[in-house]
Amino acid sequence: MQYVDTDADPSTFDSSTARVAVPPGASVDIALLYWGGDTGASSNGGARCSQIGSTATPPPTRGAADTVRVKVGTGGYLPIQASTFDSVPAGGGGEPFQGRADITTLFAPVQRPAALTTVDVTVADLQTATGTNCSGGWTVLLVYTYPSGADRPSRRTRPTYRRSATSRSSTVSWASDPVRRLVRSR
Repeated sequence: MQYVDTDADPSTFDSSTARVAVPPGASVDIALLYWGGDTGASSNGGARCSQIGSTATPPPTRGAADTVRVKVGTGGYLPIQASTFDSVPAGGGGEPFQGRADITTLFAPVQRPAALTTVDVTVADLQTATGTNCSGGWTVLLVYTYPSGADRPSRRTRPTYRRSATSRSSTVSWASDPVRRLVRSR
């Protein structure tokens, strides 16, 4: 893996951007950012992302994997620290991690637009190692609400879960954390 740099900002060492759409009249009720990767920390003192034996280059600030920088639209970057963070040292391999944070307030400028509105979401400084078998990435989950009216789509319920798997030796355990806030019709 190598870093991607979509913002050309010298204050960031990596960045990637996704475009999301906010439908006309909708408000963003929940926006959750999830990110994860591998810092490459190894119990043998080197840096690698798997037990296969390949080497990796650690990220600039390995201990800050629980924080990323985020900008929504044309705003500037804000540091976002995970409200939920899991890191699992993997023996002779790397150190996978995942974080989650509520970024709903960053969508305040695009609430209830008159027309379909697209907005760029950029995440920077994701602390992942580079090299063979290294990985990292992020996603954002948006939940919309609509006012009453002809353009309102039919109501749907979508249970959403954050899941993580950890493996030590041959035992795999799963943790599940449902998004507990339900959006009701208004």
